[in-house]
Amino acid sequence: PCHLRDGIFTADEALAAIDAFQGPDAITFSKGFSDQFLTDDAEESAKEAFYREGLKLPRQYMAKLFRWAAFGDWWDAFALVKVPTLVIGGRVSKVPVEIAQGIHEAVPGSWFVVFEADEGGGHAMFWEGPQKYNDSLRTFMRSS
Repeated sequence: PCHLRDGIFTADEALAAIDAFQGPDAITFSKGFSDQFLTDDAEESAKEAFYREGLKLPRQYMAKLFRWAAFGDWWDAFALVKVPTLVIGGRVSKVPVEIAQGIHEAVPGSWFVVFEADEGGGHAMFWEGPQKYNDSLRTFMRSS
């Protein structure tokens, strides 16, 4: 919703990340950045696979995507959502679960699912907890 306003990154951290995604060490930086999406308990092979998957997006577009997430403030737009919405939060995500809860509360009629740490509850719960993720999505899709 807004990484700066929500305290996930400072402006200096966000600007440094945008530069790093486009700099000469972009690949090395991306590895460390990618690791933040997974829980500390994730296996190294899972971290490596997730990182490699993320590299499919060219770094200049990763920089643009991150700039959008860091500096864009989408909180007012959530109330405008008029379609069935599933909001998923991870208990140990870099984006605090309270923010996901706030999005759920802001989107009328949305569903909310939380992944605990032992369920792969980082930011990439779809990667670490695919069974619960797919079950949650399936249940939501069938009910909507």
